Amino acid sequence: MLYTDGLTESRKDFTEGEDRLRHIVSGVRALPTADIPATIAERMHDIVLHTDDTVLLAIRLRHDTDDDTAQHARPTSPRHQRT
Repeated sequence: MLYTDGLTESRKDFTEGEDRLRHIVSGVRALPTADIPATIAERMHDIVLHTDDTVLLAIRLRHDTDDDTAQHARPTSPRHQRT
């Protein structure tokens, strides 16, 4: 997951936002990847300042879900890669 500091800048301090984000992320891992950013944003809404831009990107690197995650086949050897 990648995010900008606008997601974690809380009304109190930086640590509060980071701690809250860690807690939320641990609870959303089972969701479809496409639902994770909106769910996190909703759950962070009450503590963030809303004065900075917020960008959140969730990427699932393992293939163990049935959701609509984009798939990309890995090359079997380096010679199959584009240069």
